[in-house]
Amino acid sequence: MTYDILSPRLVRWAGLDPGAPAVVDGGGTTSRAELLDRVGRHADTLRHGEEPGESWTVWPLRPNADSLALLLAAFSVGVRPVLVDPTMTAAERNLVATAVASETARGGHRGQRPGHPEYGLVTSGTTGLPKVVARDLAAAISNCEAYLTMVPYHPGDRVLCAAPLHHNYGFTAGALACLLSGACLVLLEHPTGGSLAAAMREHDCAVVLSVPFLYGSVPHTMGRAASSTRVCLSAGDRLTPEINDVWSAHTGVALTNHYGSSECGFITVAQPGDLDTVGRPVAGVSARTTAPDGRSEGLLEIAIPDGYVRVLGAPLPDAAARSARQWMVTGDIASIDREGRIRLVGRAGASVTLAGKQIDLTEVESALRAHPAVHDCKVIAVGDPVRRLSAYVEIRHELTELELRRFLAARLTSYKIPSRVSVVRNLPRTATGKVRTGRLRAEEADAS
Repeated sequence: MTYDILSPRLVRWAGLDPGAPAVVDGGGTTSRAELLDRVGRHADTLRHGEEPGESWTVWPLRPNADSLALLLAAFSVGVRPVLVDPTMTAAERNLVATAVASETARGGHRGQRPGHPEYGLVTSGTTGLPKVVARDLAAAISNCEAYLTMVPYHPGDRVLCAAPLHHNYGFTAGALACLLSGACLVLLEHPTGGSLAAAMREHDCAVVLSVPFLYGSVPHTMGRAASSTRVCLSAGDRLTPEINDVWSAHTGVALTNHYGSSECGFITVAQPGDLDTVGRPVAGVSARTTAPDGRSEGLLEIAIPDGYVRVLGAPLPDAAARSARQWMVTGDIASIDREGRIRLVGRAGASVTLAGKQIDLTEVESALRAHPAVHDCKVIAVGDPVRRLSAYVEIRHELTELELRRFLAARLTSYKIPSRVSVVRNLPRTATGKVRTGRLRAEEADAS
């Protein structure tokens, strides 16, 4: 059975120009030929391991060339890796291992298409416990090729990836897209706003892949972008006009909004500077809302070409359900304009009832972010039924709770003002910069 559908791409690029750079990391530059050689050596070692396709393996993926070569080798021999953060805690790793063990006990190859390598992605767990989603590698490649028609990479381009490789965004827009296009992947191990700006100039990057949090953290002295920089893609969280304006003013390049997920891969890409929408779906992806006309404001649903979404350890849909086109509810509230562009309004469940009154948590967060000293915030509802609102506020410079309450009092009716306000220097975040709401909820539970 043939599992190797990625190495032939690397063989092709190495044959055309073996000395061309394939990966740049903290250890230096790895050429196409060198990367191909590492893949082969790792594959020889892995072939002496377990039977291909029979079980899943927890797979820490580090931002360097050797870790990427090992992953490509795993795909080539049929190992099924669950990509994880190498810095995850023991408790987090146990959650993933439990899902993997449950799937293996059920028959690790169930639902897999014959000859199709698979990999697993761990969802961010920003709103609760993470889950492990199985992705078909061939389907991911097709989805990535559709993305590349909207954001072309050229052979020899340098693509700076500040997103973690174990997340869908970093793996597909970074590693996979570079392998398909012949571009060179530039990796940052511990990205900051400063290192992002420095690497972009040092390596003359044509494409930059990062998250709003990092784009908004660049130093004011960073200077203009490299002359070859064409695209600065932003994904993983809400992109604000403020962040785009600051980045554009410093670099001369407007940010490009991208919307995707672990379950669906690439969903949309917007035009540079379009912050009103997240753009149109990539080829093969369909979108609709739950509104009667499928376009007006409602819950956003997405359908992908490879059909159903499989969660490790969860019951497997029957054959008919797996072969049907499946619409997945994203949890986002959105509308779709006449040109097919998706406008995200907020998250489902962002509206709560407190003492008989409806409160939109996004409205409260917007009021908090309007204060010049506030960098970001998260408002959560505590209790079921809701007993109170609690706000966690990340500040740029000194700000007291009293000053913030006075500011809110001029903008919100009293029942919308959180009863608890915690001013912090840093909110807990995922590797892509999303606020870990689940961790904040756990803190609230401990404080109760």
